[in-house]
Amino acid sequence: MFDVFYWGDKPNLFAFEQPAVNFEEAVAKCKTEFFWFIYGGNDYTNFDFGFVPPPWEAQHTHVWPSQWQKDGGVYLAKKGSSERSWNFHSEQKVRRLPDKENWYIPDDYDTEFDFSWHPDPHEPPYEYHFSSQWQRSSGIKYIVPNNQGVKFVDDFKISTNSKVDIFFIDYGNPLSQVRFERIKEKHPQVQRTRFFNDLFQTVKRCAQKTKTGRFWIISSQIDYSDFDFDWHSESWQTQMIHVFGSQWQKWTDTFLISTPTFLHHASWCDDLTKYPDLNFVSDQLVKVDQREIYLIDHLNGNNAVDEIREQVPTVKVTRFVESYLETLKRIVNTVE
Repeated sequence: MFDVFYWGDKPNLFAFEQPAVNFEEAVAKCKTEFFWFIYGGNDYTNFDFGFVPPPWEAQHTHVWPSQWQKDGGVYLAKKGSSERSWNFHSEQKVRRLPDKENWYIPDDYDTEFDFSWHPDPHEPPYEYHFSSQWQRSSGIKYIVPNNQGVKFVDDFKISTNSKVDIFFIDYGNPLSQVRFERIKEKHPQVQRTRFFNDLFQTVKRCAQKTKTGRFWIISSQIDYSDFDFDWHSESWQTQMIHVFGSQWQKWTDTFLISTPTFLHHASWCDDLTKYPDLNFVSDQLVKVDQREIYLIDHLNGNNAVDEIREQVPTVKVTRFVESYLETLKRIVNTVE
């Protein structure tokens, strides 16, 4: 059996295994023809350390993969070999164990994540950004010290779960209670708040009340059945105020707001539309309820009723009675 050196945690595989800071130290300590240099944060179950390279590959540094990279931190090298001629193997692999060092996860994320991922040691150091179901940068990062910039990783997508406060502005409309209860089933943290004077003052009250760095503002006048409150921005847009439009307009009473950003601007601006850090979101819209449509039939034999029904099957027909005022009174008494 060849000498075994390790870095990181002690793997406890062999009684004679020794720590070594790097290849050079392992070479200096080696007393056998070849030596193993392995990372202690791997699971080596069923890994065969009996490998002996053929003579024509004796000068190579043999490398075995992990579940993530072609280099899993497992090397066999010849004593005295100073140059690295890499020979990558695939006939067996090790499993990298979870390690939270170098990871950054935003405080308001609740997500199950595989911390066993590691970068390829043969590429330059980067700040690795992981994609989500919404963005190419989820906010979860693996940060290598002294890195050379950002690299986006698509090895897997992260499903983020939001833990931010949700404030439901109650406008007192008939469907308000039903909509609030539906949202609360999925997001127990949702809080009801009354519309107070104007939208800005209402949002300000929520910003002063929230305990999270970001918070949602939503409206009782909008149906959020198909809306994903786990939406998030790109990581560099975290401090912005995100405005969600509808199929008709770029602005509705639906916002994901950075608490410190809002409060900072609130000291000099009392109009949310004039804030400088607005981001109008295009990858998720709210669906504004289709308003009730009434067709006033003057009983003049016009075929407009049939034509409009083909376009809008839910249209309701009401007869013209006495005057438009009286007709509108009848309509108002029936709308839902």
